[in-house]
Amino acid sequence: MSGFNYTDGSREYAQQYPKSFVSTRAFNNDFFTYTTSMNSSFVTVGTLGFVTTTAARCPAGRVLHATGRKIHPSVNPMNTFPGGSSLLTAPKFLVAVYDPISNLNGFIDPTSSMFAKYDQVLANSFDLGPTANTAVYGAAQAATPLGGLAGKLTVSDAGVSTNVAANGQTIQAGAAACGIAQISGNSVVTVYTTACTATSRVFLTTSGANLYYGVESVSAGSFQIRSNNTANVTWLVVN
Repeated sequence: MSGFNYTDGSREYAQQYPKSFVSTRAFNNDFFTYTTSMNSSFVTVGTLGFVTTTAARCPAGRVLHATGRKIHPSVNPMNTFPGGSSLLTAPKFLVAVYDPISNLNGFIDPTSSMFAKYDQVLANSFDLGPTANTAVYGAAQAATPLGGLAGKLTVSDAGVSTNVAANGQTIQAGAAACGIAQISGNSVVTVYTTACTATSRVFLTTSGANLYYGVESVSAGSFQIRSNNTANVTWLVVN
């Protein structure tokens, strides 16, 4: 029996599987294909591989919609695993997801810290959002609504950009709006992030005795942090 869970008086959207996931880091090493075949003993074997090896197609902040398909280790054979997978090394329960930005689909481990759970009640076909386009990670893009196909979030967890930089060096933060700059010595470090504009406000926090730090300059695509000593400075870009 089909149902409808949204109407605006003239249109109705069919009810679909409501669970979604938000990637916290690049997930190309944790996004799998699944195929089966029969070996010479006429036994069905299951093979897992990578959907793609390109991290730019699987960025942090991507909203992935569950399709309802599942792989259960006690039901579906899992005999071969891809080399280089950061989490999957043994049979595990996996769920299928669809990426509306890259149009890729595959299986993920729903218990992994790689994916934050996001439950929704609107149909996946409802509202692409004004900025849900095909821009890849690192391209300028505002945050998208999570209501429907919702492509991407620009605010990532603060653990994403933990680069170490000395005086005059740079940190490449992609599209992250927050991160940690591990500054070495008395330094001025430039952080490159597409989340920063010429009118952005950059907030810094850290701790330590006799430590002075601050924002040196803010421009489109980057800002500078000055510190008089070695420190881990947490930064947040607000637009």
